[in-house]
Amino acid sequence: MSDVQHNPKALEAFIKNGIHVLEVAKDCPKNCFKGCSGILLIRAEEGGLGFSGQGGRGVLVGHKDGVWSNPVGVNFGGMGAGLVIGVVEKDVVIFLNPFAMKSLIEGKGHIKLGADFGIAM
Repeated sequence: MSDVQHNPKALEAFIKNGIHVLEVAKDCPKNCFKGCSGILLIRAEEGGLGFSGQGGRGVLVGHKDGVWSNPVGVNFGGMGAGLVIGVVEKDVVIFLNPFAMKSLIEGKGHIKLGADFGIAM
C-alpha cells in the first residue's frame, strides 16, 4: 500500500482495474449497490499444479448516506492445496455489509472461502 501512497501512477493502475471489474459487473442488480456499505472490485490471478497461489489488486470504495468515498487501492494474496492444475484470471465484485466493511477497514477480519470449484477452457 505504501507504494500507492507515494506513487500516483500506481493508484491509477488500481483504479483502472476497478473500472474494468465494474464494467464486467454492470449487470448486478441495482439494489446491491444501494444496500451496501462498500464495494471491493478486484482483478485476481490464480494458478498452480497441486499447490496454488492467488493474488490481485483492486479498489475499495465506501458508501454511506448516499455518498461514495474516494477509492482506496488494495492488494491481496493467498495460497492453497488440492487438485489444482492451470491458471485463471477472474474479476470479482464483493458487496460489503456494514460489519464486513468495518472489519476490513480496521484490519480485524478478512474474507475467506472454504472451497472452490471451477472448470475453464
